[in-house]
Amino acid sequence: MIVKAWGRSLLVHVPPGVRTADRIRLKDGPSLLRVLIRPADGLSVLGADLFMDWPIAPRLMRDGGRIEIDTHAGLQSAWLVPDMVEPVRLRLPGLGLPARGKRAAGDLFVKLIPSDDLPSAAEDMLLRFTRVWTPERMAA
Repeated sequence: MIVKAWGRSLLVHVPPGVRTADRIRLKDGPSLLRVLIRPADGLSVLGADLFMDWPIAPRLMRDGGRIEIDTHAGLQSAWLVPDMVEPVRLRLPGLGLPARGKRAAGDLFVKLIPSDDLPSAAEDMLLRFTRVWTPERMAA
């Protein structure tokens, strides 16, 4: 990542698992940079845990069933039970910030938000089928 500090652009390699308020020592000297993690791409950080919102069809909230959540770690599956009380939050263990030093790995918390703008179950199945079975040369 490129950081602008002291009137210069510096290339900084941040090790995995760095949290807000950690300090990174620069090679050039005794200077330290304090880390600040800002929310981006729908993810926010609190300690070692990540938080995100995921839209879901109200029918699934009412009837329950299997859902797939597109996370930073790829598609994650979860089962919902019928008539879950809002707000529904799922905990995906180990998908937060990685472990570093004495600090344990964090978890990913997903808040499910009912949305009427999502495709129906049949449209969703057709989209998944097309994504899996369309050859790459035809998709381009």
